[in-house]
Amino acid sequence: MKTAKLSQEEVFEQIRLKCREDGFVHALAELSFEDSFFTIYLDKGVNLLDIKEKRGDGNFVRYELSLLIGCLAQAPIIQNIPSRHNLDKLKKEICELLPLLHNGFKDALNEKIMESITSIEQGADPRDADPLKSMEVMQEAIFYGGDAACIFQYDNWIIEKYENDAVWFEKGIGSSLKDYVKVINCIAHHAKENANRSSPSGDTDFTATNTALDIFKFSRQLICQNTSVAQSIVDKILEKFTLGTLPENSNFSGPVAPNEASFKPIMQLSKNEFVMFDSYGLLEAAYDAPFYWMQNDKVYKNTASINRGHFAEQKSYEMLCRVFGKKNVHKNVKILSESKKDTLAEIDVLVVFAGRLIVLEAKSKKLTLKAKLGDKEAFSEDFKNAIQDAYDQSQKAIERIQEPNICVSLEDGDTLKLPDSFIEIYNLCVLANFYPALLPQVSQFLVIHEGKHPHWLPIFFS
Repeated sequence: MKTAKLSQEEVFEQIRLKCREDGFVHALAELSFEDSFFTIYLDKGVNLLDIKEKRGDGNFVRYELSLLIGCLAQAPIIQNIPSRHNLDKLKKEICELLPLLHNGFKDALNEKIMESITSIEQGADPRDADPLKSMEVMQEAIFYGGDAACIFQYDNWIIEKYENDAVWFEKGIGSSLKDYVKVINCIAHHAKENANRSSPSGDTDFTATNTALDIFKFSRQLICQNTSVAQSIVDKILEKFTLGTLPENSNFSGPVAPNEASFKPIMQLSKNEFVMFDSYGLLEAAYDAPFYWMQNDKVYKNTASINRGHFAEQKSYEMLCRVFGKKNVHKNVKILSESKKDTLAEIDVLVVFAGRLIVLEAKSKKLTLKAKLGDKEAFSEDFKNAIQDAYDQSQKAIERIQEPNICVSLEDGDTLKLPDSFIEIYNLCVLANFYPALLPQVSQFLVIHEGKHPHWLPIFFS
């Protein structure tokens, strides 16, 4: 195919047309299988070189997988099995188109660099003409950057994140939190378990009677049977994460347009048959989505926000306790005036260890969809709320805690005696949600006060 000279929008349209060809769902199933699974023979040991070869540069990033699912859902899904020749041809063509789409983001960077060079030559301030601050460059980092969490963290932390919202779950979505997690985990891990049953010897030569698509299919009855959850509840949960039976996702019209598949990765093939290729995407959506459902509840939204903050602080506290010991880690610390009448600053988590302090500020903010799609105002607002504010708050606490005649009050009301001097004070900011392109954004946009550059990490690094 002659696609090298196509624009990014034209490449996207070529991908969308490929996704509508007869049997593409089988091509996507095989690509997903090859991308997600490989066989390890325990009697032969684990060879890291084999794993490296399997997990090479040719694997999907999650943006690409969501893109293909989103395009596939825009037309009726035809399950006719193509010939092996046509199936391999479809796979080859789509794998050639995806890098061309990525190149479109890289081309935008090159254009911005050339524009910056021209602006600087004409007398512009290099800081104002920095191409790395453009939305086009940030979008490449947002869409093609790596993930922050391991799949088992989403798996394990959903209950912890929402345990204080259990009553709302019953009223808000008609399911207990426990059943919600059981259903999500069952769907997310169904393909892995099915693959082990279907190919116990590692044989992945699919046939007309043994297709890759069969591995990713499931029915509502299967989920009910495996979870012992009532079908009425399973249906409610499925509805939250399923694109639907008719052509869906009509607003997904370009590479940076809204794509419902990024938070609804399940597709419905028939009345009782579903398919799900993106287990990681489902678990991430299940981890994030309830908070946004709660934000639509005007009565409960403030409580939901408070609970998210508590979760972020508690996970950060537990993380630091494992490293420094519980006696050296304190949460919900207040810095008071000498009279103890005025609160000068607050610290989510404080570590006092070996003459050093760690001042941690935890946030539960996310990069919104509007910002991801290129809205500069939304992008700036998200950065301020999630990143700049966290840094400003922790930096204020660092400055206050070094002042004379202050009182450090602990959560139980006791006073903490600090060393007379500190070897070092570390500013640590933690985000409880995945924030794409975090480090590039911090390096380009964070306004640093006096003192050292802060340390940033997602809570998943714990």
